[in-house]
Amino acid sequence: MKDGDTLMIIWLMFFPFLISVGLAIFGNRLDRRVKTLLTTGMMASILMALLLNLPNLDADTAQTLPVYDWVPAMGLSVSLYLDGLAVLFGLIVSGIGAVIFIYTHFYFEEDDEHTRFSVWLSAFSGAMLWLVLAGNLLFMFVMWELTSITSFMLIGFYGKTDPNARASATRALVVTGGGGLALLGGILLLGYVNHQVNGVISFDYATLLQLSQLDAHPLYGAILLLIGLGAMTKSAQFPFHFWLPNAMTAPTPASAFLHSATMVKAGVYLLARLYPLLHHHPLWEVGLQVVGLTTFLVSAVLAIKQRDLKGLLAYSTTAWLGVLVALLAVPHQAGMTAFVMGTLAHAFYKSILFLCVGTIDHSCGTRQVDELGGLFRRMPLTGSLAIISALSMAGIPPLYGFVAKENLLHVVTHDWNTWALGVVFVGSALLVMVAWRLIWEVFFRPSDVEIHYHAMPRWTMFAPSLLAIGGSVGMVATLNPVTQRFVNLLTGESNALYLIPKGGFANTEFQLSLAIIALGTVLFAVRRWLVWEWSVLPFTGAQLYQAFIALLSRLGEGALWIQGGKVRYYLVVILAIYSALLAYFVPTTLYSTQALMQADFQVDFAGWINLALLLIGVASVWFSIINKRHILSALSLGLFGYVIGGVFILEGAPDVALVQFLVETLASVLLIIMISRLPHSLRKHIGDNLWKTSRRGIIRDAVIASVIGVMVFLFAFAAISNRPNRERDTIANWYFEHTQEDLGIQDVVAAVVTDYRGMDTLIEITVFAVAGLGILSLLTLSREQEGYGTVELTQRAIPLTTPFVRVVATLIFPFTILIAGSQLLYGGGITGDGFTAGVVAGLSVALGYIVYGYYAMQNEFSWLRPIRFLIAGLSLAFTNAALPLLFGKNWMAFMEIEGFYFAGIHPATTLLFETSIALTVVGSVGLILDTIAHPADVHALGEDRSQDHEVDLPNKLIHPFEDTF
Repeated sequence: MKDGDTLMIIWLMFFPFLISVGLAIFGNRLDRRVKTLLTTGMMASILMALLLNLPNLDADTAQTLPVYDWVPAMGLSVSLYLDGLAVLFGLIVSGIGAVIFIYTHFYFEEDDEHTRFSVWLSAFSGAMLWLVLAGNLLFMFVMWELTSITSFMLIGFYGKTDPNARASATRALVVTGGGGLALLGGILLLGYVNHQVNGVISFDYATLLQLSQLDAHPLYGAILLLIGLGAMTKSAQFPFHFWLPNAMTAPTPASAFLHSATMVKAGVYLLARLYPLLHHHPLWEVGLQVVGLTTFLVSAVLAIKQRDLKGLLAYSTTAWLGVLVALLAVPHQAGMTAFVMGTLAHAFYKSILFLCVGTIDHSCGTRQVDELGGLFRRMPLTGSLAIISALSMAGIPPLYGFVAKENLLHVVTHDWNTWALGVVFVGSALLVMVAWRLIWEVFFRPSDVEIHYHAMPRWTMFAPSLLAIGGSVGMVATLNPVTQRFVNLLTGESNALYLIPKGGFANTEFQLSLAIIALGTVLFAVRRWLVWEWSVLPFTGAQLYQAFIALLSRLGEGALWIQGGKVRYYLVVILAIYSALLAYFVPTTLYSTQALMQADFQVDFAGWINLALLLIGVASVWFSIINKRHILSALSLGLFGYVIGGVFILEGAPDVALVQFLVETLASVLLIIMISRLPHSLRKHIGDNLWKTSRRGIIRDAVIASVIGVMVFLFAFAAISNRPNRERDTIANWYFEHTQEDLGIQDVVAAVVTDYRGMDTLIEITVFAVAGLGILSLLTLSREQEGYGTVELTQRAIPLTTPFVRVVATLIFPFTILIAGSQLLYGGGITGDGFTAGVVAGLSVALGYIVYGYYAMQNEFSWLRPIRFLIAGLSLAFTNAALPLLFGKNWMAFMEIEGFYFAGIHPATTLLFETSIALTVVGSVGLILDTIAHPADVHALGEDRSQDHEVDLPNKLIHPFEDTF
């Protein structure tokens, strides 16, 4: 392949995600035709790129296109793996996806629904394309999970108004997500075996598929079981088949795309992809054959009982997926030929049927068979397409489905035993009956009820017409060189496809086809005398799922019984487990008492300072315990935090000390503000009853505290006593030796935060932002319930602070911002970094709320909108992380402008990262302050409103610190 073609395919693979993000931001501002042009053009471009690359494919080798080494140490990379199988499924996803986006244009009446649906469908398309074209098994799993998440959003698309949609989406996510966990285990075991055999850590297909004699490895059974579970749940194989029919609450375009042509075939694709690696074992052949044929028969029986058209199509889908799984059990190329033909045929006729059913549902307001009938007269084009596709599903010659059925019967008669032949014969006849039911009862049977019909736009059926032209006629399937090309690529042989088998009526497969059609027709004719109210098995997959969910609920109730809502019990459990672990590990690392006694301890001036700090710390903690006033207790705890900061200074860690001081100050301010929001009477009641505890309770608490304290002391002592053994060749020394050389800065802490462990920091600031949003959600919920939906910001309160304090605060604010800016810009050479800059700026915001009050901050500092800082910080952080990718470097790689310094500032990606950290911290702190200082929360956070009726509300709302001490 030429380099230009390689780059084109790689860039096109990112388009679905880019368009999804673009539509999420600007979708409601764009005309619907523009959105359809973008989404359809995206899928059509990928389709054309894959078709143009088809002549370059070889049956013996695959094209591997490296994109990006994501985590080389784990063998995780982003690459494309182009062979016949990958391109076959890539063409199905992109080709049918383009048609689905055209249909979506006419399906939704509301523009906002169309936009929201297009966002998620575009994201799903990108995930599905990467899943089938990925060249790394671990990266394929990432996309596998992304398809589960996006399909959850699509199945639950109407979840706001339809409880069934929410339940169905949850069910699908639980089943496929659980299978995904099993799949991950199988993938990791496969990577472990690959490392054992080849000595490399790699999950690339080019490496994995070269493993020889995997079937003889002791872990083969576990690998096959775990990977098989993942594939079975995704492709709705028995007993996990129940989730797919229940997922029909999704809009019809999603059902046609996800649940007939693409996502449900992901499990089948995975089995086909690993076929060369795993199929050399009887367990593979027997397991896949049993699972596939059982699914086929059970689903075919369930299909004939359905009254909902989507449910009927869903069960017929799981039935044919079972056939595809069973075909992969065949140990030679005839099975692969039948697999290719069956995959293509099903993708075409089932997508058309789903789109036709969606049109019927949209036009008639129902898709229940009992409420329909005689629609061919009103919907001739829809009826014609549905009839042709249903006949193809039934295997009527000369349609595409007939060719697929002939290849299946060829495998059955030559490779499978009698029971398999019986299952295929009966199941196929039942699908013929399903097809006749759909044709007669929907389009020709006189309706027993009045149908409220309203026609959809004329161009609605344009999309399924394209599919019908491309895949419904058998001549296209047999004479099309593209289909022939795929069969040759996947089988490695030049197999001639045929429309009518050799020998005509004398051919065994053809005779079986006619017998199947005849039996299905007879079953349809006598359907009125069949007993419908019966079950295939004594239990169903749905019942097993409900039992599993009920078990989880009981376990959850047990957990809630243990976790009753009291923080002290949570702490006891956590610290007790922590102490137990320490009791097991610490004694093995402690030096002997004799060695300790022989050590030469000298107490210098710093030692006396440490001792003084220790005494102050103990006194502050003791005071916080015995004091009955909450504010003073909070200040005492803050003093203990300052003591810890002093210890850091004495130990030569000014950066850590500065962070400790700032965080302790900010935490104390926030804690005092939150405590002050509670009514004074409530705080007084708690303080008066603080020590009204039984003697037994006091002894219990003292014992727990003593045990945990001793264990923490032993842990600290073990760490200190082992330090002499770790003075050399430590990670700390490595940082000291390489920071200046690698990053050009002197601050090791800043280097660790922004570069060496930058991903940790990125996750931490994201969690910090989510915490701020969580506090906003929790506290504003009570405001809405209390009627504080909107707050007028025109109220003015009489300030409780003096003019002098306000002047001082006004002067402090700009100086604080300057200090924060200096820490941000010069953090590489002085004490401070982006986090400390954000905390300093956050403290200035807190000072403003305390001095000026809530309303003054909202009116006079209107530019200070925390959510904007939050969004800007996170956006800059992720942009900075992705920026090196544009220059061919790794995610979050260090980049700088060499030789450029301005006012002592070293422009580099670390500076951008520090800025994003500062913005995120300011935004989160501001959001928390804005939320807890809101006037509505005085009563929302209190229990007794009657005690505060005499308080002047505006003054109390803005300055709640009166009577604090």
